[in-house]
Amino acid sequence: MNDSKNERILQQVMDIFRGPIPAHDSLVFSLQLLCWAKISKDNHMPDGLKIQARPFADPHWVRDVWSDLGQRSGIIGAAYSGGKIPARLEASRLGAAIELCMHLSETGVMDSFDPSESISQIVGRDIGEYFLPVELIHAMTTLAGIGQGSSVYCPWDSCAQLAAQAAKMGASAYVETANDPMLPALVSMFAAEGIEIAHGDPIREPTAVEGGKLRQFDTCVSFPPLGLRYTAEVIGRDWYNRFQDRRSSGAVLAVRHIMAQTTGRALIAVPYSLLFSPGGERALREDLIKQEAIEAVISMPSGLLVNTNTSFALLVLDMRSQHKTIRFINAESDHFREPIPRARARARLVDIEGIISRVDGAITDSFVAEVHVDEVVRNDYILQVNRYVLPEWQRKIEDILAASKTRHLGDIVTLVRPMPLASGDDMINALEVVTADLPEMGYIPPPTKDVQIDRTSALRRQLFLRPYDVLLIIKGSVGKVGIISETVPEPGEGGWLAGQSAVVLRVDDPKELDPRTLAMYLRSPLGQKQLEAIAVQGATIPMIQLRELQRLLVVIPTKKEAAEIGGILDEQAKIQCEIEKLRAQQAELAKHVWTLA
Repeated sequence: MNDSKNERILQQVMDIFRGPIPAHDSLVFSLQLLCWAKISKDNHMPDGLKIQARPFADPHWVRDVWSDLGQRSGIIGAAYSGGKIPARLEASRLGAAIELCMHLSETGVMDSFDPSESISQIVGRDIGEYFLPVELIHAMTTLAGIGQGSSVYCPWDSCAQLAAQAAKMGASAYVETANDPMLPALVSMFAAEGIEIAHGDPIREPTAVEGGKLRQFDTCVSFPPLGLRYTAEVIGRDWYNRFQDRRSSGAVLAVRHIMAQTTGRALIAVPYSLLFSPGGERALREDLIKQEAIEAVISMPSGLLVNTNTSFALLVLDMRSQHKTIRFINAESDHFREPIPRARARARLVDIEGIISRVDGAITDSFVAEVHVDEVVRNDYILQVNRYVLPEWQRKIEDILAASKTRHLGDIVTLVRPMPLASGDDMINALEVVTADLPEMGYIPPPTKDVQIDRTSALRRQLFLRPYDVLLIIKGSVGKVGIISETVPEPGEGGWLAGQSAVVLRVDDPKELDPRTLAMYLRSPLGQKQLEAIAVQGATIPMIQLRELQRLLVVIPTKKEAAEIGGILDEQAKIQCEIEKLRAQQAELAKHVWTLA
């Protein structure tokens, strides 16, 4: 049965309840009715509780059946336990829905009905909750290497989509979810046998425990919620020695928990920030590198998920073998992404086989790089895919830098962070240079944003902008560059300050590198591409981390070349002044045409 037929079956039942019942309740109730028809046909319940065709079905009758089913053990009990018959349900609607479900069951149309895949299409359109698209389900379960007869752990699989696919592959799956187990139980009722569902929080209270120890699974495939959060108190109550740092993020805890319950390959979806952030994220990456447990890292296209555009990656771990090299796959490319018509920013994952072949090593091209773990260590354990999978333009940059005299930016400038703007009793006025003030060419014009700063803070004169300071935006419109002219006001009252999204690059020795040359370099196509390469684009707000900025290589020109470059900047500034004069003349000419004064 194809996905569209699965979707039509579920959608037709839901359409009967369209209007008086919220979309989520309609989804659950429709699945319960379809499941009722299925287990009635399979003779899994006594005659008195079997589904019956009635033009006008009494909701109280259905409520009694649900009450009986909900008291049973196993998946059937979970599928109906706590199930609520929608309020104000018309007997005629209920009767029509029951007759449709019986017809679909009796004619065999529903024999291979599988809601685990089609559910994401329906809820994505009408509900917008957190469900996985079918292409992603197939990619994750295939990459996990699920074997016939193996045990698969599926924590946070709140709709049993991954577990259902694992069951189709001949495995036994264990679903652990802190959400209501009703929906995953209903989905499991239509899947192959071999799915066990447990209600519990994998971090706070893991349920897969045997003899006081965490149960071990051959494989894990999991998509933990991207916004997982836990308190230090929860981490401190861990009985199974899974966690090392109480400051760890939810994503770090999820990976460490999965590592503690998996003996073979683990396929985990992680937020992109886990690949580069300091703190607990870095500690986790260091542990994974030292254990040589990372098989591959795959950066995924944006727009795959229904309710968020947050970028994520797939982390392929192997707890059984040691890997001296890691395969980095750039699946963010348009090659693996197909826009969905009439769905803004949404996309479909394509060429799944190509991703799998690159992970397995069967394909080696510009989308993949195999990197020795020693290189990752030299890169401070950063696992960002774009650090290792280089596009053609980045290879050209490396060739240019290799043929030039270069210095690390952190060795030739002092980085000055913006002055914090705090309120107080004794304040002075200043002007703040914001992103919009930075021109594409020439010097930064006088800013217009008035700010007040504490007079005590104003004594830190090094925080005020000085002549030839270079400003770089490192948050938001990353890579935008400006330079302060020599006419900037003195520090103190009326002085200029850098905006909160910027960092000031103050050249230590202008004799070694003219600040004007640095500004022109960072504005150049070469400099902009270098900044683009170190920017964290997968974050909610693009940003450049200071430690990455300090490591940026800057070409050091000869004194003759530097003088010529400085002259170009000054000439640009002169031309910009002329442009502003001409703009003023334009405005003056139009001032008295069709005025309302």
